Amino acid sequence: MAGVLLHAHGRSARSRSATVAAVRFDVPRRFGRRYFSSCRYMVTGVRGTCVRGVVVASYPLRPNPEIAAAGASFRSAGVALELYRAPWQGPDVIAPTIQPPVSLADFHSVSRGIRPSTEQRELFFSVKGANYWAIAWVGSRAAKSDRDALASVVASIRID
Repeated sequence: MAGVLLHAHGRSARSRSATVAAVRFDVPRRFGRRYFSSCRYMVTGVRGTCVRGVVVASYPLRPNPEIAAAGASFRSAGVALELYRAPWQGPDVIAPTIQPPVSLADFHSVSRGIRPSTEQRELFFSVKGANYWAIAWVGSRAAKSDRDALASVVASIRID
């Protein structure tokens, strides 16, 4: 990256970070970034609980951008990543612990009917005893530069 000023942690002047509890990652400045908080069952998957998280995308984001919320939009020509700390679901629901580096290859296809989705992938993982969901969206018409940027965002995931 000739001509790019690097800051602490190897981040360039062209990026900023996003943090959800103990998980942090770098986001290109050209990406939209919006934090959210939701207590809706369609978002949390658990009744009577709330979650906090962040959505980053290669396009501008509206308020409440999380999946199943009013502002959710996933463009076929873009990429997005949603990360939130999952609500407690009982003593038997423990996600696998991850150790960075993480890659999109670690994410699993989301089943939609008889075929898995080619655009949405997810990763359920544990950090410091807490579970997290990461949901990656790669639009079918996303530019290679956006797909590469999303791969870099995922690769920058680290534990604080």
